Amino acid sequence: MEEYYNPLNLNLINMEKKYVEVPSALDVVKMIKQEISVYQHHSDDYSYVFYGMRNRPLFIDIFCVII
Repeated sequence: MEEYYNPLNLNLINMEKKYVEVPSALDVVKMIKQEISVYQHHSDDYSYVFYGMRNRPLFIDIFCVII
């Protein structure tokens, strides 16, 4: 995860400088920094789960259930 969070943290530092007068952008930066902090303090308990989904027409689901 360091391969993700370390570059992200560097980008956040640049964003703080670039958007110093945009409170909403700084709020997002703060939120992401909090996530990084949680990971740093609880990395043994921290993970992500991703689910892939696809949209199928309803009649296919019904047809599959009937068979």
